[in-house]
Amino acid sequence: YRMRKSDVAHASWLGASWQQDAEESIRAIGNTVPDWLIVDHYAIDARWHNQFRERVGQIMVIDDLADRPLDCDLLLDQTYGRQLDTYQEQVPPGCQILLGSRYALLRPEFSKLRPLAIKKRKIFNGINRILVTMGAMDPDNVTATVLEGLSRVDWKDKPVIDIVLGGKAPNLKQVESMAKKSTLEILVSTDVSDMAERMLAADLAIGASGSTSWERCCMGLPSITISIAENQSLIAYELEKKGAAKYLGTLEAITEESIKCSVEKIRKTDQLKSMATIGIQIVDGSGAKCLADHLIEKK
Repeated sequence: YRMRKSDVAHASWLGASWQQDAEESIRAIGNTVPDWLIVDHYAIDARWHNQFRERVGQIMVIDDLADRPLDCDLLLDQTYGRQLDTYQEQVPPGCQILLGSRYALLRPEFSKLRPLAIKKRKIFNGINRILVTMGAMDPDNVTATVLEGLSRVDWKDKPVIDIVLGGKAPNLKQVESMAKKSTLEILVSTDVSDMAERMLAADLAIGASGSTSWERCCMGLPSITISIAENQSLIAYELEKKGAAKYLGTLEAITEESIKCSVEKIRKTDQLKSMATIGIQIVDGSGAKCLADHLIEKK
């Protein structure tokens, strides 16, 4: 798809013009008249939404960029620290705006295991297991930099390193090779469905500061975060300011030495316990239920 002047910033992500996408979506809906149409796409704006006004009950939009007009009845932005005035000029009058991590949409497994996590975080016995999650694809291979940094740490008792990637990650083979050669015990898993269990087992996470941040907070998992996309910086800054995570910066600024120094510093302080306590307060795991209640109430 070739971008046009009238397109929104991420229009190319749609793979077609917004008009074509709207037409195909209308055909897919057919004669059904849903109470709610929920839209979650950076390439879609008010022009697309408007095509459905006579075909659906109400429209909900999930967003965290606030960079384009949106024609919706309900807006959700899960970003911690987001201010109401960010969207006031982007949505129509009367639109209900839900902001903040209290509405974080997490899978049920997180709220199910949360009580166990809260109990575990009350006592820290060092860093015995580190979870590394730099996104499913990790095209810049930040995982490799993290591994090199962890291998330089002067460990008294070496932790288990639990790496999670997507099965189609372009650098998966290299990471697996590094794991085999490392003096650390490194586990590499792909396309996992047990992230809550892995977070419960871990004492520290090193990962991207995207939506997974809410999962880590819910589980009280202390984190060192790296921003790998433009929309992650605000999340990272706000969580560090609150004391729920340590933010290292964007991926361009990450080095093996910065990883090493951050881990060595964090394990010598009481930060782990305080991070866990603060994170648990930021996300309680009930965001999906809160949102469902709003949808039913406004129906």
